[in-house]
Amino acid sequence: NIQDAKNRGAMALFSDKYGDVVRVVEIPEFSIELCGGAHVKSTGEIGLFNIESESGIASGTRRITATTGHKSLEYVNKLEGKLDRIAGMLKTDEKNVVDIVEKYISDAKAIIKSYEQLQTKLVKYEINELFERIALYSVKSSALLAKERGAYKAFKGSKWDQGIFFGKKIEWYGANSKFKDEWNEAFYLVEANGLRNGELTAIAPNTSTSLLMGSTASVTPTFSRFYIEKNQRGAIPRTVKHLKDRAWFYPEFKNVNPISYVKIMAKIGSWITQGVSMEMVFDLNKNIKAKDIYDTLMTAWEEGCKSVYYIRTIQKNTNTISDKEECESCSG
Repeated sequence: NIQDAKNRGAMALFSDKYGDVVRVVEIPEFSIELCGGAHVKSTGEIGLFNIESESGIASGTRRITATTGHKSLEYVNKLEGKLDRIAGMLKTDEKNVVDIVEKYISDAKAIIKSYEQLQTKLVKYEINELFERIALYSVKSSALLAKERGAYKAFKGSKWDQGIFFGKKIEWYGANSKFKDEWNEAFYLVEANGLRNGELTAIAPNTSTSLLMGSTASVTPTFSRFYIEKNQRGAIPRTVKHLKDRAWFYPEFKNVNPISYVKIMAKIGSWITQGVSMEMVFDLNKNIKAKDIYDTLMTAWEEGCKSVYYIRTIQKNTNTISDKEECESCSG
């Protein structure tokens, strides 16, 4: 009976319900278990066997769902039907399906990479122009303020006083800047009046500070439009601050290419007099390797980033069964 079986050390798995009389399956020196299911005299009686799914039901315990016999034949026939349809769509025979699909995937990745590189170049150009204008207006405003109140005490002998603005002399602006006439005016104002402020611009806050302040994280992309923050007070729903219609068109930080982000931040930092609290986010669910992080940090150095403030990781979700490519604004 069931009590005798338990006394022998038999385990009852999968929360199955058992009657008073049970069957005990034992593999000597390995396991002894109660079993209420169907049995065969040998594995040869099972025939064709297809695993449909497997899942964790307890620590160290997995449940396998499978078909045998006629059900397995039906399953295989359905797969063959789908394979035949795919081969028809690809205009090939079944033998070449895998090779052609792999080629299509490789071509698609190359196209996406090329698009991302072009997009990064365009964004870098637009951002560089935007922050150059911000820097230009900051210099002019500080020079006009110095005319009223005087220059800051350490102005004499500074890079500003030497005619070096953001590491560049007036000749560079004349040859490379779209706003060369306005820069000429700015250089003249600084030479005549000095600067009121030793430091003109800074980028703040970072993600952590923005959460405390109840604001967005400055030039850093939004981490996630919606997530659950867990702390000592419990689970707190978080949404992006100042969410408006246009916010849905901007990618979440976890979906931004780290290399592209670094190149853009380098452009911003080149027009900022103070450091930029630059953060990096690596989603370990996207097969990020140590080399990817190394390459990103090397890119930051090569592009002239002033500092890397934080490196954050999104830990790998071991419960993820399949990856779903969805629009992050529509997937809910």
